[in-house]
Amino acid sequence: MARPLKIGLDYFPLNTNIDSDDKIQLVESEFGSKGFAVIIKLYCKIYADKGYYYDWTEKEKLLFAKRTGESVGLVDEIVKRSVKWGLFEESVFNQFQILTSAAIQSRFLEAVNRRKNIEMFSEILLIDINDHENGINVNINSINDNNSTQSKVKEIKEKKNKGVVPPSGESSPPKNPKDQKPKSEGEEKGSPPEEPKEPIADKIDFAKLLQLINKETGRGFQVINENVRKKFRARLKEGYSKETILKAIKTAPQSEYHKGNGCQYLTPEFFSRSDTLDKYGNEASATSPKTEDPKEQPKILGPWAS
Repeated sequence: MARPLKIGLDYFPLNTNIDSDDKIQLVESEFGSKGFAVIIKLYCKIYADKGYYYDWTEKEKLLFAKRTGESVGLVDEIVKRSVKWGLFEESVFNQFQILTSAAIQSRFLEAVNRRKNIEMFSEILLIDINDHENGINVNINSINDNNSTQSKVKEIKEKKNKGVVPPSGESSPPKNPKDQKPKSEGEEKGSPPEEPKEPIADKIDFAKLLQLINKETGRGFQVINENVRKKFRARLKEGYSKETILKAIKTAPQSEYHKGNGCQYLTPEFFSRSDTLDKYGNEASATSPKTEDPKEQPKILGPWAS
């Protein structure tokens, strides 16, 4: 029988001045030495188990609390504050209830540089794989192939169907039958209702957008996750134009600061921020009112405009 492939690590590097990290100190200021101990044990669990992430499910909360000897409530609160202070990626945690970070993923890839093959999930990938290849064959898979995550998705859908929304949002109250519009003849016969059409100017070809970001920054991002996509859509709804986003993507890599840092901070999420567009987009479109009629929208230029 073939020997099972190892996933986690036997050991991981820990900086001797880790307690001087502002993020660690913020957690310690709230929870004292217990906060520090929980974080270190979380790192141990992450690297030993999956290598670069940890599912923070109800089951794992109970088991992890038992290992630490602390209450589930305290451990969960420490984790939430750690996410808040940036020790773990907030967008990934909110969407998937997974603990990870760019630093954790980088250390993991550096530690497994002698392995021939490893697998990583695209939806939670926060780093540029090309910066860490070193001969490793990194298989980028979808997190939806993971059984535990499929269970999460199924649970979320079931809650939505019952009018309950998971912690990331609030459910809307059921509609009053008097307020509902009468069904059309087609709907009475069972025809599917027409979905509201998204204005053309609000559509984004994220595949082309990703190609553009990689081209201008010299990076090699594999995916724009759903949380970042929502941010881009939000910027358009706020009134930022696609030309503004396009100009920011082209302008930011030319700045002396980002050139000096090898464009390491120029991620898709970076370009989805309003302050980035204000600084590098150099347009006043965010302050001008947005035309509601799609026909009156200006023609969108750029290689990623739909």
